Amino acid sequence: MHKSTANQLLVYLSVTDWIASLVSATTITYDLYQVRFTSDVACKLMIFCNVCAISCSLAMVFIVTIDRFLTVYEPFPTWKFTPFHCKLFTAGLFAFTCGSSIPDFLVAGVEEVNVQIIEANVTLKGHNCGIPDTGEFFWLSKVFYIVKIVDFALIFTCFVVMYYLIARKVYKSKQNMLKHHINEHSNKALNINTRNKTLDDSHKSVNGTNASFESNQMQNLATPEATLKDIRQETAVKQRKRNTINDINLNITLMIFLMAITSIVSMMPYCLINYVSRLKRYESPWWIILFSNTSAINSSVNPFIIGFCNSEFRIYVKNVLRCRSVK
Repeated sequence: MHKSTANQLLVYLSVTDWIASLVSATTITYDLYQVRFTSDVACKLMIFCNVCAISCSLAMVFIVTIDRFLTVYEPFPTWKFTPFHCKLFTAGLFAFTCGSSIPDFLVAGVEEVNVQIIEANVTLKGHNCGIPDTGEFFWLSKVFYIVKIVDFALIFTCFVVMYYLIARKVYKSKQNMLKHHINEHSNKALNINTRNKTLDDSHKSVNGTNASFESNQMQNLATPEATLKDIRQETAVKQRKRNTINDINLNITLMIFLMAITSIVSMMPYCLINYVSRLKRYESPWWIILFSNTSAINSSVNPFIIGFCNSEFRIYVKNVLRCRSVK
């Protein structure tokens, strides 16, 4: 992944997660006024914005994963993301996710509910914000729920396939690199042995005098040592360059993989509760409400993942926390 492209996508992802975190905070109002929510417009906007924020965050991770796949696995060497492609794909997916959330905006609304107070044996009228089970757009909502489930399943399948291919490519490249190092050292050692044998033969043929023999013997001892030193230095320089590039690629791949896993895991409870549970939100116990908000973890954990995979960023944060000067 090109450096400018990597930075560009990470900026987009960071901004998306920041907006998603702010939007997710609006659910606090919904939780505080579960049966006293009377504004129909605010209800529609809140549900629409939350669905858009969650979908855009997941879509952004998907774009970064595709870019990583094209960079590491290289199914088509000429297919690479450019800064313009990043802008185009990001805008297109954002438009698609926002458009797919329009049915949620149409269906959402405030409905009148009966709230039972068991202690006082009293039933009161309340108003709850959500997606009602009846209405003009009810079947449209059901159809788009199925579409969203299919989309999530396809994205999850693509994640698994792409990272499997990336892991296989990385493993094979490491094995090939190890074989290359072994062959390289074997060839250099063979050249040294051949050179030593040639020098030994030449020494035996020109040992007419003791002085000449001693001079050639010292040269024979010095030449292999100097050659070995040059080989070690050359190999160390090449190894450092290769290790630096491999470490950068490995860290970026690990970072995107952790983000993808976080996105999928954080979305699982939200999807299961919304598609399996028959209880309304105001009827659910506190632990179900807590699990239904786990989708916000995706936006909150990503900055820590970036810091975990970036040593320079960790040093910067440590210096800031210790009130030290940051260069």
